[in-house]
This record gives sequence, C-alpha cells and structure tokens, in this order.
Amino acid sequence: MDDNAFVANLRIWLSGHPPRKIISDKRCATAALLRPSAPSQVGSYELLFLKRATNEKDPWSGDIAFPGGKREPFDEDDRATAVRETYEETGIDLRDESRWEYVGQMRDILGHRTRPFVLCCFVFVCKDKSSIEVALNPSEMADYRWVPLSWLVSRPVRAAPLNQRWIFQSSVWYVIYATLGVDKVYIPEVVLDPSHSGYVLWGLTLRSVSMLLHRGGRQRLDIPPFIVRDSVVLHYIHEKPFALYQRWCKGLHHAKL
Repeated sequence: MDDNAFVANLRIWLSGHPPRKIISDKRCATAALLRPSAPSQVGSYELLFLKRATNEKDPWSGDIAFPGGKREPFDEDDRATAVRETYEETGIDLRDESRWEYVGQMRDILGHRTRPFVLCCFVFVCKDKSSIEVALNPSEMADYRWVPLSWLVSRPVRAAPLNQRWIFQSSVWYVIYATLGVDKVYIPEVVLDPSHSGYVLWGLTLRSVSMLLHRGGRQRLDIPPFIVRDSVVLHYIHEKPFALYQRWCKGLHHAKL
C-alpha cells in the first residue's frame, strides 16, 4: 500500500466512524500532521514529531510527541486546543484551510500520570508540497523531525525497561509493579532515529501512532503492549483490558457519540 492509499483510507475511516468519547474535565489534545514528501518522492507522506525540551517539572520532559497540550477553559473545544497548541509550539497555523485539510478525530485515549486524563488526537493533512516552516518554541520544544511513513512502518518494536522515575510518578503503574513483585518491567517502544539517543516512541504517542496507522490500513506498532519479564505473568494492559481500569477512574465514563 502506498501512502496515497493510506491517506485515502484514513479519510474514509475517520469520516465514517465517529470517535469514541471519554467524558472528563481533564483533557489534552494533539495534532497528527501529515505532509507530502519532496516532489521526487511521489505518493509519499511524512508525519511530524516534536522532541520536548528538558525540564525537571515536566513529566514528559525529553519525550517524543505530537504537537499538543492541555485544554484550557478558554478553548472552544478539544480541536481548538490542538490547533492552539500546535501554533504555540511550532508556528504552524492549522486554521489556514487553504493549506491544511482537517481529516478527522481518532478515538479518545485514557492516560495517567499522577491522575487520570483524556487524550484526543486530530488528524490534518497538508494540501501542497511546498516547504513548511517550523518555528519551535524553545521553552517547550528542543527539536523536530518529519518522519516518512515508509520508515515508520518498517521500524521494529522492541521491549524496553519501564522508566523508574515514571513508575513512581504514577500510582497505577507502581501498584502493578509492586503487586507483581518483579524487578524488570518492559514496555514496547520504537526507535525513530538510531543516530540520536532519545528519539524513541513509547506510551501514549506510540498508541496514537499505532492507531493512526491501523485506521489507514497499516499494521499496528504497539504489539505486545505490556510485558513483564522474569515472571510467569504476561500482563497485557491495552484496549479491552485497559477499559477495566477506565471504569475505576472516578468522574470518568464512556459515551459513544
């Protein structure tokens, strides 16, 4: 399947399947930005990734992510949050409909750091092949990469040790970690750039990318989603099993629109 077919499939899926919504007052929104590759690479697309700046107060410090952030009271809706955050972080104005096509919204994902929140992702496709100027906000972002879809889908998924600092920030993962009584917990990750350390997809961004690829007809990246080694337990927390945890979160409930 070439990238043109992938984007066409993505349009069809997102237009025909309203996203599953999770109701919560703690929400974040991101933008998945696809652009055509150079004219010499006919039918190819690239996806924008940002590398967050190092900040001890930021729980996502140094991570690879889509543009996006926390929904503020003045945002009209989640999509407005994604558009505003994209402009603040990269200088890209998704309100320019002459250049950017809004394709649709993927289903909500429940995340957790110190407390539960909902992440929603909106997909935009650039309509032309002219260069896109990215002006990073240095207080939030350190670098960016346009990654070809063909490269992304060819990357192997590896099992990597779950970050200890992150475990102890999240009561949910700490309980799992302590209850299982194991000393090695691994999660799936994908290395975007082998020549530079830190360019790794994992967590919610990996789940969003995997969902995006799947909706366009490509193979998912995040299988298996959770691995415990040095134990007889093979523990999966993803999709339907993860929904059990969603029911435990106070103030959250599903609403299919």
